[in-house]
Amino acid sequence: MTHCRDPKQCAKKAFNRERRLFDRLSFAEELLHEFRMNLLEGQGVLLESFHSERRQVDRLYSKRDIRSAIEEGWAIDYSEFEGRIEITVMSYIRVSLGVYRPIHVVCGITNPKLWVIITVKDPSERPWRWDEKYEKKICFCNIEV
Repeated sequence: MTHCRDPKQCAKKAFNRERRLFDRLSFAEELLHEFRMNLLEGQGVLLESFHSERRQVDRLYSKRDIRSAIEEGWAIDYSEFEGRIEITVMSYIRVSLGVYRPIHVVCGITNPKLWVIITVKDPSERPWRWDEKYEKKICFCNIEV
C-alpha cells in the first residue's frame, strides 16, 4: 500500500479544501435534491460520457450502481470550471449481505434537468487519499500505483 509522501502539507491542503467546501456543499446538496425530484418526475436526464462508460467497466460498476448512487448518495465535492458546475456524489453499493463498496460519481450539471456523468471512481483503490469513510480527501500527493 502506498502512503502520503507529505502528511503535513496534505493536512494543510485538506483543511483549506474543507473550509472552501463548507458553504458550497449545502448548495450542492440542494442541486442534487432538485435533480432527484426531476428524475422521479420523469423530467431528469442522466447522460454518461464515453469516459465514464469506460471507467464503469474498468472499475466494475453497473449502470444500476451509478443510478443508485445518484438517487441515494450525498455531495462530497463541488467545483466550477468555466461556468460549468461539477459535483461529486458519494455512496456505498451493496456487494453482499453486510458488505458495501464505496463509489464516487463525478457529474457535470448542464441544467437542473440534465446531468452528465464525467467519471466514476472507486476511492478504495487509493485509500491513503481519503478519510476512513472515503468522504474527505486527505492526501493530495501525486502518487500513482
